[in-house]
Formats: sequence, structure tokens, C-alpha cells
Amino acid sequence: MGIAKTDPFCLPHHIEGCSAEVFDALAKERFLRGLSRSDFTARLTHYFAVVNAIHPFREGNCRAQRAFFRQLSREAGWPINWSDLDPERNADASMASLRGDNGPLHEMLDTLVSR
Repeated sequence: MGIAKTDPFCLPHHIEGCSAEVFDALAKERFLRGLSRSDFTARLTHYFAVVNAIHPFREGNCRAQRAFFRQLSREAGWPINWSDLDPERNADASMASLRGDNGPLHEMLDTLVSR
């Protein structure tokens, strides 16, 4: 069964294939290591939006995403401070990215990535 809050997430029969494509691409980009801060936040935004759209779990997607991207960011040399995350801003940015506008998500992540 598909999951949606207001906009639908990835359909269940596409989750495995989409996930494989995304994580293969991330590996080819060396998990975003060696990038400048601006390049890192741009690519982080892209991957965060795509992983959010896949949304494989009925509950816990946000927590799983934050844990995954916390580790990825730390290992890439650009730690994320999720404690400054505004839940309403996160929800709005995630909805915008589902509709094809990653601008609010990029702005939000840019404030959370260490300088």
C-alpha cells in the first residue's frame, strides 16, 4: 500500500529499485567526500530529497534519514547539527521537495551543516 501525507511517496513496488539507484549514485560520488561546503550542501539536498521521496517505512522515516545523513555528513567532513532543526520548517521543506522545489530544503540544510 502506498504512503502519503498530502502528496504520495514512492510506490511500494518501486522502493527497491529506486533505493538501489540512489545509493549506487551516492557511492559513485564517494559519499560526498572531498567536496567544498557549497557543493556538499547542494548534493546533500539532492540526496536528502530523493531518500525522503522513497519513504520506505510507515513510521520512522525521518529518524532513519537523520541518522543516515548525520553519519554521511560527519564522514564527509561537514557534520549536521540536527538539534537546530525546526520541525515545521522541515515538514514544509520536505513537502516542497516532493513537489519539485528543493530550494527550501537546501536553505534549511545549509543552516544545519557546520561551517
